[in-house]
Amino acid sequence: MKKIRVIQIGIGHDHARSSFITMKNLSDRFEVVALGVPEGEEKFLKKYEGLLGDTKVLSPIEALSLTGIDAAVIETDDLLLTRYAIMAAEKGLHVQMDKPGGISQEDFERLASIQKKNKKVFHLGYMYRYNPAVKKLFSDVESGKLGEIISIEAQMSCSHKAVKRNWLASFPGGMLYYLGCHLIDLVIRMQGIPEEIIPLSVCSGLDGAVGEDFGMAVLRYKKGSSVVKSSAVEIGGYVRRQLVVTGSLGTVELKPFEYYAPAHEGWDLPLYTTVSEIYQEDTVGKGWTDQRKIYDTEPYDRYIDMFLAFYSMVAEGTENPYSYEYEATLHRAILRACGEDIDYKKEIIL
Repeated sequence: MKKIRVIQIGIGHDHARSSFITMKNLSDRFEVVALGVPEGEEKFLKKYEGLLGDTKVLSPIEALSLTGIDAAVIETDDLLLTRYAIMAAEKGLHVQMDKPGGISQEDFERLASIQKKNKKVFHLGYMYRYNPAVKKLFSDVESGKLGEIISIEAQMSCSHKAVKRNWLASFPGGMLYYLGCHLIDLVIRMQGIPEEIIPLSVCSGLDGAVGEDFGMAVLRYKKGSSVVKSSAVEIGGYVRRQLVVTGSLGTVELKPFEYYAPAHEGWDLPLYTTVSEIYQEDTVGKGWTDQRKIYDTEPYDRYIDMFLAFYSMVAEGTENPYSYEYEATLHRAILRACGEDIDYKKEIIL
């Protein structure tokens, strides 16, 4: 099996360590040559003790200057993602970049355009795209099993301390930018581009924090409206994360979206998703009785399938189901949901 030689730029993103560990665990596919640490992120290096092996710790410029590199994985603080991804793209590298890709529409589309022109992979770190329950849901929606999609309700919340909620002030929309981007991606994948996006994010002001820590937006479609919510001030919000897809022939709910096995300690694996399904034929002649089918997925890893997909695109030429244009349109829609004056319905030409 061909190995691809990879550099990881950045260790400041919340998913940076998990991405590094995943590639290390997939050592038959990835050779992680160097870890490029931007100025200001050195404090996170202690989290990599015992993990580095033969991976060099360099500056980003040094890492990007190495020869014989196939791809770059960009895991900096959110504000630096696009900056370093563009540098990697200009080096002719395949790029895996964590979501959602910075706050500049122009920079993001420049990045997508470079990758398209160079015929290089441009892969975003939306890990829910690879959740087994979500993949099945995509398939059921596309096959028409749920009928016409009327509405989607999506929540991805948690409870953060004031220091994190102050950091959210770095971004328009705050929490909706930071985590709500995952949900907007899911809605657009299943329903397409909305007629209107209505931003509804606010700052709770709890503990004096100044970021928009209650993120919310309505995506209006001809047949119904979908809602995305991402709060940083919801006690128990993590276990209440959910996705509800309502169609003319059935309704599917994922809740909890992700959870650890009972008695499993720590923030490692495995993860599960609980799925609830009910279809029109299940309810005929049965009144108000509960006819849902409820089951759990098999255990899965949040990141393995995502990095296996990236590997396949780079090493085997597998087509990315998310086009350059889709990613650019999604980025515009996210910025609009965060309150930016963006024409997200304008045709993307890269």
